[in-house]
Amino acid sequence: PAFAQGRGIEPILVHPFQKNFSLVGRDISDSGEDREDLGLEARSVQMVRKWGLDPRISPQQKGFKAFNLYNDSRVQTVDMGFQIDGFPLCQFQVKFHETLKGATAVFGNFPRVEVHREYKLADWPSLGDVQQRLVETLTIKGIVPDFTYDSQSACLWVVDEDVVPVWSGDIVAEGRLYSIVADGQQVYQFVPKFFQADATVSVYPHNVNDAALETYKIPEMTDTGYLENAYFQTCVPAGATAYSCPPTPVTSTPYSLVRDLSHNFAFDPATQGDAFDQLSVFANANRALAWLFEHGYNAFGTIPIRLYVHAVLDKDSNNALYEPKSNFSVIYVGDGDGEILQNLATDGDVVSHELGHHVVFETIKRIDKPECLVLHEGLADYLTFARTGNACLGESICPDSSVQTRVCTVPKRCLRSGENDYVYGSTKLPVEPHVRSQFISGMLWDLTTKDSIPIEDVTRLVLKTIGLMVEDSGYRHWAIGLLLADNAFFQGANCQKIRDRIVARGLSAAVADVTCEAVHAQTLVTATSTTSIKDYLGPSASVAEPTSTKRKGSKSCGVISAGGMHGHDLSYLIILVLPLVTSIIRRFRG
Repeated sequence: PAFAQGRGIEPILVHPFQKNFSLVGRDISDSGEDREDLGLEARSVQMVRKWGLDPRISPQQKGFKAFNLYNDSRVQTVDMGFQIDGFPLCQFQVKFHETLKGATAVFGNFPRVEVHREYKLADWPSLGDVQQRLVETLTIKGIVPDFTYDSQSACLWVVDEDVVPVWSGDIVAEGRLYSIVADGQQVYQFVPKFFQADATVSVYPHNVNDAALETYKIPEMTDTGYLENAYFQTCVPAGATAYSCPPTPVTSTPYSLVRDLSHNFAFDPATQGDAFDQLSVFANANRALAWLFEHGYNAFGTIPIRLYVHAVLDKDSNNALYEPKSNFSVIYVGDGDGEILQNLATDGDVVSHELGHHVVFETIKRIDKPECLVLHEGLADYLTFARTGNACLGESICPDSSVQTRVCTVPKRCLRSGENDYVYGSTKLPVEPHVRSQFISGMLWDLTTKDSIPIEDVTRLVLKTIGLMVEDSGYRHWAIGLLLADNAFFQGANCQKIRDRIVARGLSAAVADVTCEAVHAQTLVTATSTTSIKDYLGPSASVAEPTSTKRKGSKSCGVISAGGMHGHDLSYLIILVLPLVTSIIRRFRG
């Protein structure tokens, strides 16, 4: 027989090469029809009826491909689905193939079910119930449960012998496409619709000071063979301001894009320096992002960041830069000239710091303001310190040269360091933003090294506090945000240590009106649609009217640079005086 009797979904495999093959034509010969007088389309319908298709189920031809000798198509095909009361059965497809010589094969799944009811659209579950089931599934799978429908349609799903009304389609979550089938009770199918491949890369664990290369796995590679995946795309210079990028690189560039279709990338840094530089930047960017994901970061976005290796910025190769363009973001990494800086591509701290700017720029965007820029640099430094467990930034990038006392905080060793005693307001605090930012990174580093708060907890606080900021947040926002995040996620357990550390670093004015006793005494309140900001601030507060004018500023934050607290309107300090509004807590939970 062509297939065994069964229930539910029955696989079909009929082919002329099997033992005791029963010709498809003979299956319908009992009907009195001459096989030669019927086309494949009619014969396919008769076949499924003879195989025991329930009378309530209708065959539905979805496509027909005829013989075409001009195109060398020597197989004709009927593609068939099934429906009940006009609604398609989701899981079933049968393809009937016939060669010019009359050899026939049938592949697919046959609906071996009985139907005892009628179906109408009112039987389908609400999309709201389906959405709740999908949110639960995404959460269980570790995917941010914020998705959109790419397509959706009503169909019927067979579970054992039951026929269930469901919604089938595609959803987009974290920029990825998934095929789903669900009703108001459960998700029957959740299948990725994108192809992933892991790459094997061999790079220095930290920098050229390491004794040997180590091998790492990089996920979600594209199938092009270039150094690109779902998060980053590697490019090289192709002129003064142009860059050569996959999938159509410029062939005239002095640099060749690294490519290996096997995704096994291993290069000798001594003899294949260009390729090793490209690989190092790409690998270290992915490693830094993976660490951020592990610590709860979920705001990367859906567009890959371009990594411009061998970059020259204003005729200077001694720099690296993060730039959020309107349609994609770029991380530029120069080579260094060996006199001022060196090893920028192979030192993991460099691209890690630039990725830190991408994290901070999600909320703090007005880096034309001094405090915003200093926060950007200090937070990007700290995230790198936390990832490596080392407060020395760029251990391999400061060469043994006469200019090091003017470039690196610790000459010949650290571009910047979290182990410092810089205090805001001190005459000893440097003015240049990159160097000045060390009082911020140092304050956060002290929370672990001096106050014994686990570095994992401090990192979580930092990421959560970044999420609380607004586009022009400065030091006062940051100080209050840390206390608020600690209250929300650690029940205020670290409040006094954080407040004391803020004061020790010269930001006492930022928390002058906040005590930990007051923070602990706060109770949860629920904001209603009629609650105004003035209700929270009190009758003596003044609130500026909102404005729709969007102020623009510079967007570029650099990691490499050789080189009195600003007031904020009360309207920018809402986060300071609000109790722990439950809507805010929900937004940043987990």
